[in-house]
Amino acid sequence: MHQPLAVFLGRPLSKLPVNPIPTPPLEDLPYLRKSPPKFEIFEEPDDEVQHEAVITAMRTEFEAAAWQLRDNVEDIPQLLQRKVSNLEETSCGARSSQA
Repeated sequence: MHQPLAVFLGRPLSKLPVNPIPTPPLEDLPYLRKSPPKFEIFEEPDDEVQHEAVITAMRTEFEAAAWQLRDNVEDIPQLLQRKVSNLEETSCGARSSQA
């Protein structure tokens, strides 16, 4: 027995295609904007010591932010466990008050 050709091809051409991935309007795409993107330009210091100081300061700031992010990520399981236990206590309290 032969199946209709539409089974093999997918949707009929009369129906609109379904886009499962939400896409922004074309006007919002950054490479289609009229104004060019603004870049931060860091001037190259003439002094090598100043250059090293800037690099060291940026590295220190980046490492501090990375450690803070790591601490926040490590705290997530404890926060989740605390919220789950609070939710369980609240639901158990609601059940006992109903009884």
